[in-house]
Amino acid sequence: MKERIAIGAYMIFGTLNITAQLIDAPQLAQTSKILLVPTLIYLVFVMAGGMVTLPRLLLAVGLTFSWAGDILLLFPDEEIYFLGGLGMFLVAQVLYTIVMYKSAYSKPRVNVKALLPIVLYGVILFYFILPHTGNLAGPIIAYAACILGMVSMARFRQGKTSDESYQLAFFGAALFVLSDSFIALDKFVIDIPLSTFWIMSTYIVAQFLIVKGVMSHPGG
Repeated sequence: MKERIAIGAYMIFGTLNITAQLIDAPQLAQTSKILLVPTLIYLVFVMAGGMVTLPRLLLAVGLTFSWAGDILLLFPDEEIYFLGGLGMFLVAQVLYTIVMYKSAYSKPRVNVKALLPIVLYGVILFYFILPHTGNLAGPIIAYAACILGMVSMARFRQGKTSDESYQLAFFGAALFVLSDSFIALDKFVIDIPLSTFWIMSTYIVAQFLIVKGVMSHPGG
């Protein structure tokens, strides 16, 4: 029952946020955004059912850093807040990567065939973005390496966990990359129509799928 309430609340806040992007209601967008991740942290607590494991604990900590990043990125035009938000999400991606690694029957290993499309995507994205990043190139590269590492680790879990856990976590990680790609392209390259709608809709689903995927791993 508590799990349904947590998921329902997240869906409500997510719907409010996406709607706010479409109707240009900044106050509603900010308020609903601030409420999203705490609801997911509560969902982790509920789904854990008192069974605390290292991956679940690190997932909650990673979500907390994501929440801090969300708050700082409410002021994206201020470079110091943008860098702060980037730093918070960088830590979150490192923690998510560790969570993916730990939420497996055996240690996930590098799969070159699976890695190549991810690396290719990163190279193409860098090609368009880096010339426009100026003095932010270093932090952008560092963050991109972390999030691409996270989605790679999610991909390497195939066969190392249940199909449900793998699919949910991997698609969530992939959507997270897509959401951040929208942010980077919109900020540095070209104005994307309805950019905040695309950024938040992919981000909201991504975080939820990652949580559900990790929490669906048999045995925690």
